[in-house]
Amino acid sequence: MTEINLIIITALITFAATAVMAGTEGYKLGKRQAEAQALAEKTALVEEQNAKLKKANEELAQAAQKLDAALRDASALRRTAVRLRERADNRASDDRAAGSERLARCEELLGEGADLVGEGAEFSARAVNMQQ
Repeated sequence: MTEINLIIITALITFAATAVMAGTEGYKLGKRQAEAQALAEKTALVEEQNAKLKKANEELAQAAQKLDAALRDASALRRTAVRLRERADNRASDDRAAGSERLARCEELLGEGADLVGEGAEFSARAVNMQQ
């Protein structure tokens, strides 16, 4: 082989090796770019999910606050209802006691009235007898 053939073969081998290395580097670069793209998509998806989770947590916190407020209101209403019922029970008891006292006083006064009517009848009878 001549020296020119050797140079050409060497150049071709060098060119082929360079092409293979360039292809390999291109493949690696493409693979890295694809991995970077996939990672970016996953990151965007995770960020979107985190945003949705944050919104759901905020809504849950607001609902919990509303529930707490409703429970406090219900508790206050219950205490008020119990206080009013106790007051009404006491009032009814007081009214019954007062009514019983009034009824007893009325009976007493009716008894005195009956006694006075009896005495008045006696006086009238004596007055009629005295006039005869």
